[in-house]
Amino acid sequence: MISQVAEVRELASRDRQEFMTFFAQQQQANQEVIERIKATIEEIKVRNISLSDDVYTQAKSISQQLEKAALALESRVESLEISASKLADIKHLQRSLDDSLRSLEKAAHLEEVLVGVRENLAQLNPLLKQLNKPRKITFVEHDSHNSSE
Repeated sequence: MISQVAEVRELASRDRQEFMTFFAQQQQANQEVIERIKATIEEIKVRNISLSDDVYTQAKSISQQLEKAALALESRVESLEISASKLADIKHLQRSLDDSLRSLEKAAHLEEVLVGVRENLAQLNPLLKQLNKPRKITFVEHDSHNSSE
């Protein structure tokens, strides 16, 4: 029985030793995995910082481009507003010119009438001068009975 207990003890001691060896190997494997994870995390951290810097730089560049585009757009909107105002002024001037042209057409028609009146007066002028001269009026009697004979 003592030899069996010694055998069990030796077996237990060997199992214990194997377990301790396995446990030590497992701890070392775990430690290596932890070290790899830490290294991977550090790499990811460095890459994220680099990517973050790149993204920040690109975002800043895009932001500046958008600001420039907004300023250009604002400038174009102001130009369009000025153009719209000028267009309204041009339409107003066009209406005024149309009104002026209609007035000129009426004036031209009136001028034609006045030219006609002037020509008529020019034709009447010699007659009026003749009628303006002193006249001598003579009455002549005329016998209508004598003339029939």
